[in-house]
Amino acid sequence: MEIDVTMKILIVEDAKVVRKMAIKILKEIGFTKIVEAGDGQIAMTKLSDNPDINLVISDWNMPNKDGFELLQWVRKKTEYNNIPFIMATAQGEKKQIQKATEAGANSYITKPFGSPEMRDAIQRAFKKAPKNEKPQIKKIDYTQRKKSGKLEINAAHIQITDHLTLGVLDHMMTSGEMKSDYFSLKTHCMTSWNPVLKALEQGQVDIAFVLAPIAMDLFSAGVPIRLVLLAHKDGSISVRNKKYPIQGRHIDYFKNKTFYIPHLLSVHHMLAHMFFKEIGLHPGLSGTHENVNLFFEVAPPVNMMTFMAENIDSCGFMVAEPIGSQAIAANIANLLFYSNDLWDYHPCCVVAVREELIASQPDAVHDFVRLLIESGDYIKSNPGAAAEIAVSFLDPNKKLGLQYPLLSRILVGKDAVKTNDLFPELEALDRMQRYMHDNMKIGSIIDLEKFVDTSFAEAAIKDRSAKQPASDIDVNKGISKVLNSLPTGRAGAATQDKFQRNKQLFLNLTKSISQEALPLSLHQCMPLIDDLSKVIEQHTQSVNISNAPMPESYIQPIIYAMYQILLDEGLKTETGKLAFARTTICAKIADFDIIDVRTHPAGYDILMAHILGQNFFSLYNCLLIKYLFQKNVRNRQPPEAFFDTLNSHLLNSELSENQVSASYLHLNFKKGTGNTITAAHPPVILMKHSLPMIRAIMGESFLLGEIESQKYSGQIFDFRPKDRLFLHSMSVVNAAPPDTKKTAKKGILDFIGLDDFLMKNRSKPLEEMLDALLIDILSHCQNAPDDGMMLLGVQVPS
Repeated sequence: MEIDVTMKILIVEDAKVVRKMAIKILKEIGFTKIVEAGDGQIAMTKLSDNPDINLVISDWNMPNKDGFELLQWVRKKTEYNNIPFIMATAQGEKKQIQKATEAGANSYITKPFGSPEMRDAIQRAFKKAPKNEKPQIKKIDYTQRKKSGKLEINAAHIQITDHLTLGVLDHMMTSGEMKSDYFSLKTHCMTSWNPVLKALEQGQVDIAFVLAPIAMDLFSAGVPIRLVLLAHKDGSISVRNKKYPIQGRHIDYFKNKTFYIPHLLSVHHMLAHMFFKEIGLHPGLSGTHENVNLFFEVAPPVNMMTFMAENIDSCGFMVAEPIGSQAIAANIANLLFYSNDLWDYHPCCVVAVREELIASQPDAVHDFVRLLIESGDYIKSNPGAAAEIAVSFLDPNKKLGLQYPLLSRILVGKDAVKTNDLFPELEALDRMQRYMHDNMKIGSIIDLEKFVDTSFAEAAIKDRSAKQPASDIDVNKGISKVLNSLPTGRAGAATQDKFQRNKQLFLNLTKSISQEALPLSLHQCMPLIDDLSKVIEQHTQSVNISNAPMPESYIQPIIYAMYQILLDEGLKTETGKLAFARTTICAKIADFDIIDVRTHPAGYDILMAHILGQNFFSLYNCLLIKYLFQKNVRNRQPPEAFFDTLNSHLLNSELSENQVSASYLHLNFKKGTGNTITAAHPPVILMKHSLPMIRAIMGESFLLGEIESQKYSGQIFDFRPKDRLFLHSMSVVNAAPPDTKKTAKKGILDFIGLDDFLMKNRSKPLEEMLDALLIDILSHCQNAPDDGMMLLGVQVPS
């Protein structure tokens, strides 16, 4: 339909720069009669003063009276209730759009927007739609879309380096360096998120590179899409306005200022919220709460530099690269933080695929995912060539002014966008949705098991013959740093043959892990493990002495360094619901204790294991246990499956050193139930919040790798909010003063003594409680423990 550009429009927006942009867009369409209002209260006066207003376009979140209140007021007033009303807002959630529609909004437009979206919103506002009309979900018949036997896949993206994997794939397929028997590719570069979402929702494109929270919101609203791969990890930047130097405290610089984000449903919003909360501010949208003193405003990424320069109240923005580095290079901004400073290896954009495409053309989807993973590896290995591709892919019309030197710099280093591990981990996505829902009150909690389809990524990773990308570190320099100041405890000794066999077992296991779709935190530490292994391999080549004792003590610092890396990796998923305490006296450790914590959508899987010895075979068992545990969690297997598999592995190795005890704790916070299995390990301790009671959940007394037919059965138990659970190493209850350690049982703390310490400190916050417990235990053994001690506590969330 034709738009009447002679009509008078009331634009209601509290942010001056955004209001100015909206007016500019309206003028581009052809409108000249435009009335402005800074909030809903002023808009009421403007409506009274201008009875010939034909259309209201209003922001939602504003001070004094917000856009939703204005909409309700307009619909109650007889003289205004027929005026078309467009809600132009950062509230991009489907449920918020539905709320506005039910209250009488004729149309909506989600920030950030441009001329095409505004024109479309105005046309929809004047279109007479039947009441209670529900949007139709378009179904696509992909069998009719094949050309020359191949399916043409349409993929949408915007102009950010987060989507460069698609650009590399497009370039490689065009040049013939990558080929598929099942699909050809057509990419669609779009100016902002709105056209991408519209195209995906309406089936105009088959695949979209889109922000993860947006994809989750579409899925929750019934749009038939699935997440098959991450587009990248990390790669975003936060900058502050250089025009105004920081004088005094950070908090004063940002207070009552505007901070731009690319979308309400974005990890940028989440991380900026975390940062400003951390420094003591109350971030939020204007008009949402009286305590808000840092105002988020949504802006198109390509306009953020201009908005910041023109708005005297703007303190900065957070966005995907290269926009932030452009602002720094232009000398208008200073670096505030990189996104991975707050959350290392975080997801951001994802690859969302129409369900019909997955159902009818799985071979094409598999090939697309496989080649996209290879494209991500190419960026990591060839950042210079990838930067050349990025110049034309991200800036095809030369409007952004992207230059090769800038792009080549931001594709390397620890803060660069990560494209070499795109497996979609449910744990990270769940952390994102729960933080936004619980702490920011936006988004919905969805069933990630139904939304995320990992089958294509798993198949692609298994098909890969190439190894994981090599480590970035210099081996010799890296080794010297790792080994500096490490303890020199005893590692024991092994015959030459046995040592070489243990070493080969370890090296074979590292190769197996490199081909598995396991959490990135384990893959991320593998390059350093590999480098340390090379040093051991270089200095421990086999000699012609079959049974001569070979002391491992001279390589023990390297063994201990690798153990420490694996131990630290096990706590990568630690959150505020967990606390961990450990002694730092490690020089006399006789054995290895390992811990691994993995989140799942409903709670945690936690493993604590004790491995006899501190030699190379002990290290192999540490890595084997972590590998099998993480694989068990990834495959959603019960704890019993892990124990059966590990027991078989240990028995099949036929080595006398097999001495492994373990406790596995599976917690489901949604159901309020736990499942624990224990093999010759201290029991899981349950401390009730409402009762002065401690329960030890006992398990089997047989070591793993001891009995072939041994079946380890789980014990199901219930818990309630604020209850606490504890796991600990055997060395905790074996703590004893030095002069009594040689006398069996005399002076040992024992389980009863530990229970007393637990009850004594139960009123303290969890982390303080663990610190106090450790002090009490060390005091009992007069601060001279023979072994390292581990305590882990979990508090059930409310």
